[in-house]
Amino acid sequence: MAGLANIIARLFNTPPVARGDGYSTMQDAALTMTAGDGVLANDTDANGNPITARLVTGPANGTLTLTSDGSFTYTPDAGFSGTDSFSYRADDGFSASGPATVTLTVTPVAQPNQPPVAVDDSYTTAEATTLVVPVGSGVLANDTDDDTTPLAAQLVTGPSHGQLTLAADGSFTYTPDDNFSGTDFFTYSAADGAVTGNSATVSIVVTVPGGVSPVTTVGEPDQTSGLVTGRVTVVSRTGNPVTYSLAAPIDPALGTVTVDPVTGQWAFTPNPQARLDANPAPPISLVARAAATGQQTVTFVIEAADGVNVVAVPVAAPIDPTAAATTATIELGAAPTDAAVIGDRLYIAAGGRVLVFDTATNAKVGEFQAGTNPTTLTAVGTKLYISESPPAGGNGTVRAYDTVTGAVVAVIPVGESPADMQLVGSRLYVANVDNAGSPATVIDTLTDTVVGTAPVGIAPFGLATTDTRLFAANYVFGTVTVVDTTDNTQIDVYPATPAIDPIVLTAPFTNPLVALAISGDQLYVANVGGNTVFVVDTTTYQKIGEIDVGATSLGVTAAGDRVYVGRSDGTVAVIDTVSNTVVDPVEVGASPNRFAVGDGRVYVVNAQATTISVITDTALRTV
Repeated sequence: MAGLANIIARLFNTPPVARGDGYSTMQDAALTMTAGDGVLANDTDANGNPITARLVTGPANGTLTLTSDGSFTYTPDAGFSGTDSFSYRADDGFSASGPATVTLTVTPVAQPNQPPVAVDDSYTTAEATTLVVPVGSGVLANDTDDDTTPLAAQLVTGPSHGQLTLAADGSFTYTPDDNFSGTDFFTYSAADGAVTGNSATVSIVVTVPGGVSPVTTVGEPDQTSGLVTGRVTVVSRTGNPVTYSLAAPIDPALGTVTVDPVTGQWAFTPNPQARLDANPAPPISLVARAAATGQQTVTFVIEAADGVNVVAVPVAAPIDPTAAATTATIELGAAPTDAAVIGDRLYIAAGGRVLVFDTATNAKVGEFQAGTNPTTLTAVGTKLYISESPPAGGNGTVRAYDTVTGAVVAVIPVGESPADMQLVGSRLYVANVDNAGSPATVIDTLTDTVVGTAPVGIAPFGLATTDTRLFAANYVFGTVTVVDTTDNTQIDVYPATPAIDPIVLTAPFTNPLVALAISGDQLYVANVGGNTVFVVDTTTYQKIGEIDVGATSLGVTAAGDRVYVGRSDGTVAVIDTVSNTVVDPVEVGASPNRFAVGDGRVYVVNAQATTISVITDTALRTV
């Protein structure tokens, strides 16, 4: 009977009537309506049946949660303002109404007044001639504001070589001092009555009637340091000697300028961060600074005086852009041997101890003893593996140090003079350097026990790994040994070569090899006997290139599409692995031979100094 009643009710049922609704909210503010004020509040059903809301189409510019009782929550998309809508039907269980539209008005939030933007200006007048500039071509003529409020010019700093009267409407008069010629400057800002904008510089060139114009030369930047030199030459009309000086220091965030008072020779030395900021792809600055303009030139004024006249000569020097630069130097008090990064901590082996630094501040936060002579470091997760060579000789050890608990969890015996460590999966390969061709020690980092050995040739000073291959740089024969890490057997690539040294890159004993790094499918081999780095295909084991790095290569590491080569002249050559060319040489310390990489920074171990150089490379950072 209940089924029959439902059929009869459905036959004689009148569909509900849904009526459109309108609501409003503010930009970036969610709108929540209860059932009492929801979409069903003004809807009716002729049969008195309870009704529910069913969504038909959702809003286009926000998210909606509509419940059956008509209550809902609407959140406009971030930044959206205007009109949005959704539609629904009212349903009484037997039939549904036609679709009704709910209009949502999102009112924009008033934006704060933005400061005006003042733009630099330039004018010219003759010596001893007053310059009169009307409103139409005054300092405000090229300035802008985001609203229609009239702008007013406000003087910030006056000229050094004349008298200025600046009106609020941007018109001004300027009278140069007696006997002055050259370029004078003043600065101003534009205000709209509510906020004041940036400062802009106005240049006024005061020409010399019948005189000899100043001659300015600007040299090319030094590729390594960014140093730019040049000369200003001014001939005195009185025949008196000319003395040169810098009118005002430049922004120290950009660098320093020095001037020879007798010759007019000048030198601009850019700050490393200024060179990074001048890079066409702006980097993430490690230290925020207000002067980070990303500008690619610096301007300054050199004044030439002969006791009677003063000529101000503007100079524009390029800021040589670089993707990599030394942005900090960490003083240790002892010569370092290796470094490793774990999280926000930099671990450095130096002076028979391991020093700990905060990578954000480069401040020392601790140190600990790790045996008597810690030499190389390798990070594996939160554990730091520290190799030790006993001062009296003999076999060494590797200590597993838990950086979370601050405890040594294992002391693992290895071979004589462990020189390098590299990880493949969970196995750590330790190169033992002697003249007998002792194998590398293989450590399981899960159990911190020795699980085998691997043949790596004679005097394997450097190791590099892929997923299934271990490469060892053999100092004695100038060769690279290749090991299959699935079974720790040597791969004999060239049977005609010495059995312990498959890849012969140089004549024996002429160019010893000391370090390796892998980028993609290319192996980069540091050649301590020459000014080159060898490039080897890691799949065919064939030498495919040789890169001239300009000085003896002492060490090498890879990160991203960059390879960093420590050179004997106290610099690091940065190689682009796509073109295999040196793109940036960077000044560091004496004998850079080992590296650690973390968060867009390369930490350089200066083996014959007491420092770590910190290189910032924009190519390694992501926004």
